[in-house]
Amino acid sequence: RRRAESPPDLSSRSRSLPPWLVGYFGWHRRAVAASPPPPSVRYLVLTCRYSDPECGGLARRLGGMPAFLHLAAASGRVLLLHWTKPYALTEFLTPPPGGMDWRVPDGLELEGEGAAVV
Repeated sequence: RRRAESPPDLSSRSRSLPPWLVGYFGWHRRAVAASPPPPSVRYLVLTCRYSDPECGGLARRLGGMPAFLHLAAASGRVLLLHWTKPYALTEFLTPPPGGMDWRVPDGLELEGEGAAVV
């Protein structure tokens, strides 16, 4: 999937987000804008696939999101979600225009040598 022209950044207009989060969202947006992604970008990819024995329900997976956002920001990594169990997350949720795009970009290898998932 090719990413369309970016709308204005929603987080920069927020008056309630902490500054570190606004900064992270802007950095995240620039990091995922390149296609293919540059090899220097590091990732934190949360997965739930059929090969995973147990992931929990949607509430359990989303409950830890603030901690994962903080971890990604503190470690300089792009946070991505790759959930395909029981269905692809994009069947139910899509990133808002101008918001954080959490989808795994085309060309990012999730398995095998050089994988983004460790």
